Amino acid sequence: MQTFIDEYGVTYTEDRKILVKGNGELEEYTVPEGTEVIGQDAWGKMDKLKNIILPEGLLEIESLAFSGCMGLTSIQLPSTLKEIGGYAFEFTMLRYIVIPEGITVLRNDVFGECFGLNTIVLPSTIESIEDYAFCCCPSSQILLMAEERRLSYIDDDAFDGSNAIFLVPFDLQKEYAEAFPVHAMRFFGMKIIKDQGKADVYSPDGQVVGAIPIEVTP
Repeated sequence: MQTFIDEYGVTYTEDRKILVKGNGELEEYTVPEGTEVIGQDAWGKMDKLKNIILPEGLLEIESLAFSGCMGLTSIQLPSTLKEIGGYAFEFTMLRYIVIPEGITVLRNDVFGECFGLNTIVLPSTIESIEDYAFCCCPSSQILLMAEERRLSYIDDDAFDGSNAIFLVPFDLQKEYAEAFPVHAMRFFGMKIIKDQGKADVYSPDGQVVGAIPIEVTP
């Protein structure tokens, strides 16, 4: 395979569409426009990486792409992204991440062992969550504010070793719990209080247990 190495020591396919291998000495990097794929294990175990900017037009992040990037605390995924491979962000220090609309599957172990992950915002298009997707995420909250449920599959081991909870619209809380009995006690309902920019959070037994800030669009 013919490759191209840019001025920062990052390797691409000759047509510049696939980022093949990062540079383990970089702390930050901007992926150029025209890149469509972050390749398998491209930045794997490069724990100096703290910040990476991904371009609009990126279509896929392959398996293990950022696995073991222990310096990576945040990343903004482009709206054009259609696929995230298994193990892509395992063993990173991500704290907050928004999965863009169009993603339908969270692959196996995609956020496994992300010990600092606090908040994951899922798109309305999500349909399936595979095994160990949130394995050993101690205190994550997963926001899914879709007005109707498209999520049809959650693997029994998706939350193995995790205390993660799902925050869903209050009116759908019971439906989610009934659809996924193994995970029923993870589904907490939200009622948005627009004039206060927050959402009250209800436990599975119907008790208000707190509130979280919500960005409300007009």
